[in-house]
Order: sequence, then C-alpha cells, then structure tokens
Amino acid sequence: MPRMCAPRLTLLSSLLLVATACAAPTALPANVHSTPPPAQAAIPLGGAVVLPRDHVLARRAPGDLRVVSYNIWHDSIFQAGSDRQQRFVRVARALDADVWALQEVHARPEDAERLFDRLLPLPAGRHWHARYAATCLTVSRYPILSHRYRTPHAAKMVGLSLVDLPDDRYRRDLYVVHAGFTCCGGPANDPVRQREADQVAAWLRDVKVPGQPWTLAAGTPIVVAGDLNIIASRAPVRTLVEGDIHDEATFGPDAAPDWDGTALADPEPRHLARGSETWTWRSDGSGFPPGRLDYVLFSDSVLQAVHAFVLDTVALTVDERRDAGLRDTDVVLGPGRLGEGYRWDHLPVVVDFRER
Repeated sequence: MPRMCAPRLTLLSSLLLVATACAAPTALPANVHSTPPPAQAAIPLGGAVVLPRDHVLARRAPGDLRVVSYNIWHDSIFQAGSDRQQRFVRVARALDADVWALQEVHARPEDAERLFDRLLPLPAGRHWHARYAATCLTVSRYPILSHRYRTPHAAKMVGLSLVDLPDDRYRRDLYVVHAGFTCCGGPANDPVRQREADQVAAWLRDVKVPGQPWTLAAGTPIVVAGDLNIIASRAPVRTLVEGDIHDEATFGPDAAPDWDGTALADPEPRHLARGSETWTWRSDGSGFPPGRLDYVLFSDSVLQAVHAFVLDTVALTVDERRDAGLRDTDVVLGPGRLGEGYRWDHLPVVVDFRER
C-alpha cells in the first residue's frame, strides 16, 4: 500500500495551455529531492522489445499512443544496480510506452530523464522529458509544452502536463492530469480523497473556460491517470468520471468533464486483457483484499481506447514472457515468505489510445 499520497492542433502555436503562464516555479517543493544518478553499469544495453504482432502486450497499430500508470514502490527503479531496477528495465522495454505516470517517486525529473535515456534511447538525438508533482512524476518521449503542479484550489499537488505530440502523426496534443490521492486510513481518509477528486473535477471544468491563461483548446484529448488509493468509498472515482463535485461551496458547481458534456470513460483494464481480474494492488496479510487503486480515465469524445490491460507478469505464459523479455517476478516485490507465492504491490496499468 503506498504512503503517498480544441480546435484541432496542427502546429506548435496551437498550444493547449499558455506555457509562460503555466510554468512551474524553478524551486522544488520541499519533498522533492535529488537521488544519485543511475550508475552507468546498472542498465544493460538494449532498447524496446520488438513483440510479435499478436502478443498480448503489443499495440494494435504502430501509431497508437500508449499511456502507463505505475506506482513503482518507493523510488525503487532509481536504486542503481538493484534487482528492482533491472525488473523495471525489462518492463519498460516490453511496454515501450509514450507517456508514463509514475507514483512514489522522490527523484528529480532530470534523474528520470537520465534513466529513460539509458534504458530506452530515442532516435535522432532526442531525449525523454519529465515533470513532477509531489511524488508523482510524468515522463514523456515527446516534449512537454507546459506544466503545472498546482491548481488554484490547491487541495493537493497534481501534475498537469501538455504533451506535444508529433503533428505528422496526431491532429492534437495530449493533456495529462496525473494524480496521487491520499493513502490508507480506510473510511477515515475518504473525505480527504474526495476533496482531492473535487479539485481535479473543478480543474477539468475550469480549463474549458475561455480567456484564462490555462484554457485548453476545445477538443483537447484529456487523460487522468494515477494511484487513487480507492480502498473504501468509490465516490472520488465517480467525481472524476462524472464531474460530480461534493463540496461545491469550495470547488464550484458540477460539470461533466468531457468536451461533449458527458462523463469521462473508464476502460476498466483486466489482467492481460483477458479473464475477469481488475485489481491493480495486492498485499497478502495486510488486512486489505486485492483492490483496484490505479486508474487511467479519458475523454472518449476525442479518444478511443483500443487496447487496455493490467500487466501481470506472473500470469503470462512462458512463451509470452520469453517473447517480451520478461520474468514472472518482474512486477512483484519478490517471493513470499519461505519462498511461497509472491509479495505484491502495484501493477502497471496500460492503455493504448487512438484519435477519433
């Protein structure tokens, strides 16, 4: 369990946010600190895995945009040479995502950029781009045109990033709202999580108001991703999906979050896109049953989810793991006590998008 917590765009000039108005302050928040850069010898040479076209982890089409939300467990991927880092290297190369929403990160963005540049080097001298918001880090293979880590309501830091998608492949850019809601506490923390959801819903309403420095161009694809820590009431998820704000006195009136006046879509990813399991977190012996804590929601008026799954390397077949360069333990913390079973935490949630 974590402790964290438009008009069509054709040119760069069609910014969905005004970068100068939305730029984050140069000073880092107090809880963001530098970690040592990954050791050069820690990451083996290689790049993205070329998967068979019919592989369960493969994109349905090369141009599909892949977003992954993953709570990485206490900065573990930045521990140079560690087994946990090596597991993430294999996962990252198998998934080959365009945008990563990583939680439980305290590393500076430049540390993440350096790590991704080594494990998934980009062609033509291009580099990965990362932006933070508390313990949430958004990492993109495409430039981030503008970024905020606070809304005017400031219930909690939330990453708000405009990703500059290539104009020759996509008609519009992508707006990523990256949230990590307060953990634990059971029902006692439900009001805290509800306030955090109200904040995001209010922001999705306000970015559609014309004339503001943060106003999005109409029709901007929106993705809301992160570890929402939904262990009791599901009302915060309903607030994000439907725009049903509970504390209207503080956050203003309800507003449907999609551009067509409807709710956001939830692809409800299943483990490996088969079967019925949807849980994304598990900790046997914790007193909590496996639960769905991690989400990727989206504006389905302008996007469609063409493939969605929770990556469970334990459930992959031997052939699927071999073809993806993965091992059974790559998304678990390790073997269970006395070598029985596995010790789990969060699993990656993967969604591939296509423009409508």
